Amino acid sequence: MIYLDHAATTVPYPSVVEIFCREMQEHYYNPAALYRPAIDRETAVRDALSVIGRTLGCEGKELIVTSGATESTNAAIKGYCHAHRRSCQKIVISAGEHAATRQSVAFLKDLGFQVEIVPLTDEGVIDYDVLAETLSTDTLLISMIGVNNETGALNDIKRIVSLRDKLAPQAALHVDYVQAWNRLSLQLAASGVDLASFSGHKIHGPKGIGLLYCREGIRLTPFIHGGGQQNNRRSGTEHPAAVLALAEAAQIGYGQMEQANRHATELRSFLLAELDRLAVDYRVNGAAVAIPHILSVSFPHIKGETLLHILEQDQIYVATGSACSSSKSRISPVLQAMHLPFEYAEGTLRLSFSEQNTRQEMTQVAASIAAGTAQLTALKPRRRR
Repeated sequence: MIYLDHAATTVPYPSVVEIFCREMQEHYYNPAALYRPAIDRETAVRDALSVIGRTLGCEGKELIVTSGATESTNAAIKGYCHAHRRSCQKIVISAGEHAATRQSVAFLKDLGFQVEIVPLTDEGVIDYDVLAETLSTDTLLISMIGVNNETGALNDIKRIVSLRDKLAPQAALHVDYVQAWNRLSLQLAASGVDLASFSGHKIHGPKGIGLLYCREGIRLTPFIHGGGQQNNRRSGTEHPAAVLALAEAAQIGYGQMEQANRHATELRSFLLAELDRLAVDYRVNGAAVAIPHILSVSFPHIKGETLLHILEQDQIYVATGSACSSSKSRISPVLQAMHLPFEYAEGTLRLSFSEQNTRQEMTQVAASIAAGTAQLTALKPRRRR
């Protein structure tokens, strides 16, 4: 089995599973209780968040534990806009955002907020000139993806912060950093970013846990009410096992980041070289400014979903760049925003690497892609003369 869908989810590190299981079985106390074992769990959670904060360049107290990045993004966008709704009304996002961002701002648009969408360039990054034209003194919130989850395209957050500071200094900046954690060196406290979303299972941690970085002084309206946990920012019984397991994953990934980046770069280059050697017709999407771990590659005049299932028969697991429902195929909004020709867009695959993948696997993947594309091309109906 060859797994190349690490942008969707990752295999937890063995020590992450060990910590999670031990905590669940031996230290199952509710951190909100008043007896010593429970107080020890409260302390353990606080210490674990401090450890995580060091991998993100922030204080542990600035991290809100959530159920995942979707909740984090919803809490950031809706919570900030609700808390500041009387000051400004304009929200600015890009055409390359994750569905959590798109749907959150759509919800707010129905409530009367103004939404501006900044287009992408053909390389998949935001058009900074248009962003500059869009920002103004009535901008309330800017929400941008740091690393695109489909193409790996890397937006220049420093440049976005600079434009914000110059043209809309009153606006808060939220960044979807889900695919950036332990891929880029993040120094949140010094970055000018006010809010940022993260996911545990994207960094070899457990599912069901995410983080929302909320810079000290930023005010959010909480939308989960109850016992007032996490300083009234997000109610609900805290999950020490998940937090401690996430801290373990964060530490391991942070320590291996440079090595993992080199490895992903080598795998990506080797796979593309193999495709060239096998004379496969393809194009890479967003390659000029992308992290190496995500490769969006398109094959003309075939359907990516069909190729995906051909690879699946060889126990090679990848993703498609198209969002498909049971009744209708739809080209990804991100690929449309990149102006990718239809004949390529519908034949897009996303391959995402980790340190667990090997060059030998890339040889097998390239051979399977070559065979699959040849098979689909041969089956393509020919026009009558």
